[in-house]
Amino acid sequence: MTEELTVDPENYIDVRYSKLYTGMNIVLALVFLAVATIYILGHQDDLLKFPGILFPVVYIIAGLLFLAGAITLRSRRYLRLDKKNKTLLVYGLFGPWSRKYPFDFMFFAGEKFHIDHGGKKLRLPILKYTCDKSDLNNFLKELSDFNLKNT
Repeated sequence: MTEELTVDPENYIDVRYSKLYTGMNIVLALVFLAVATIYILGHQDDLLKFPGILFPVVYIIAGLLFLAGAITLRSRRYLRLDKKNKTLLVYGLFGPWSRKYPFDFMFFAGEKFHIDHGGKKLRLPILKYTCDKSDLNNFLKELSDFNLKNT
């Protein structure tokens, strides 16, 4: 699929990450940072030896990465339905990576998108708790309307 994706808001609908999923990532980041802090406070004598400093450094880096990612989750897209090009885009959690799924017909059932494109069938798992509820409901309504228009 070489054509560019639609930038006209009338031809696409986005789904953002949910508040619950964002909160879970923030809590996980804080757990990483708390474990590193507890380790540093409990092992002050051993920190200058090689293996002693490695553990908290890894946990601090992981905690900061999770925290930075979690803070930006609510403003980032998770899914996009491009009605003009008949494409579902699933955006990566970190970085610019995304995956395009062209479709002829698509529906959502049992926590999965069922995609039919050129006779090939694909089931794409999407957990509801990771999606913003109102965005997902609007997305599914638009998808059903879109499918009715194109059948």
